[in-house]
Amino acid sequence: MLMQNWLSRPLYFVEKGRLAGFFLCSLLCACQPDWSAKTDTELFKAAATEAAAATELAQRRLAQQQWTAALKWQLQALQLGEHQLLAPYLHLLEQQQGFYAAAEFLSLWQQAQHSQVEPSLLAQYGLWQGNSSVPGLQRSECALQLQPVLQNAAAEQQWKRLLAEWQRDPAMSSLSVCFLPAQRIQSLELRCSLVPDTRVQCQYQHLASLVRHSAMTQLLVIGGKGGASYNNGILQLAEDSPYSVLRHEFAHVLGFIDEYLLPESTAKDLCTRSDIPNLLTDLGELPLHQRRFAHQRTVEQLVKVDTCAQVGLQAYALSDWSLMRYHEAELSPLYLHLMQNQLKSAKALMPVQYFYAYKARLAGDMTSWSVFMRKAAALGYPDAIRLLQQSSKVQTDQPAPD
Repeated sequence: MLMQNWLSRPLYFVEKGRLAGFFLCSLLCACQPDWSAKTDTELFKAAATEAAAATELAQRRLAQQQWTAALKWQLQALQLGEHQLLAPYLHLLEQQQGFYAAAEFLSLWQQAQHSQVEPSLLAQYGLWQGNSSVPGLQRSECALQLQPVLQNAAAEQQWKRLLAEWQRDPAMSSLSVCFLPAQRIQSLELRCSLVPDTRVQCQYQHLASLVRHSAMTQLLVIGGKGGASYNNGILQLAEDSPYSVLRHEFAHVLGFIDEYLLPESTAKDLCTRSDIPNLLTDLGELPLHQRRFAHQRTVEQLVKVDTCAQVGLQAYALSDWSLMRYHEAELSPLYLHLMQNQLKSAKALMPVQYFYAYKARLAGDMTSWSVFMRKAAALGYPDAIRLLQQSSKVQTDQPAPD
């Protein structure tokens, strides 16, 4: 009955109620302090309970470039409910204390459930939600299977661009190389380095489970800032590495080496090898090199390069314009042929499982050593097969216990 009476009230009562609400709202708004007119001392007192006062103090400190104080007052405003300040706070925290400091704060903030965090903001700092992956590139025949690993949203976007460029590149896309669906790994686990003038390094031990269970032959890790590299079955790119760098580093996977001056320590390891497809250091071995890599390059067509100068050797490249000397160079028909030739014997290229077996042995974890070594052997890697046979023979030759 009361509800019927209320519904049957004349319209002017409703309009009168709306007007009253409007004037009440206006009165309340008029009572809100003008924080920009307050002194710092007044704001200090109010900021203990008023988010707007803390926000005003943060804005003033930002204008004065007092970053530590600005962070303090932004955090105070956040804790008082100004959750829209989360992204600006993280940005400033990253500028002042680094990417991982911001990621750690965001992780703790999310765990405390102060507010619903936008998935895009979590992805920006590599705090992935769920186990979704980014589609890869499969072919009918895969001599190599690269497993991309992504640290954050910037790395993911860059990988999508790189993969699209690979697919548009007639030379590289013709290779029997596949990319598995990319896996998103938490940044606070991977922690790729962020030093522009050094090579990127990540906490690769956190990828052991992925290496153990994936069908990969090599890892492709994208994250951090700095120089790219290829070592021990791990192709490492920075989150902003361009396509030319991907091509260059992938050539290293196939055994190609740089055609510019190498550091002495690196040159000692590489310059006396006879299994380098793109150069040699002994002209007397040219006929053997021609047979091994199926090319007809003559002495007159070889080009002197500085690769091995640090160890007193003259190196000769098979081309005077190549992606191993100039990242921007197109992949020549000769070097494409050399890549295709290497892929015909891809089992001789070291898989990443072999490296993880080596690290397990250093740690005294022979169970993991056996798992990784068997995976490397199953891929046909000769050194893994040999070491497993040696291990089996040692165990067989041991006397039976009394």
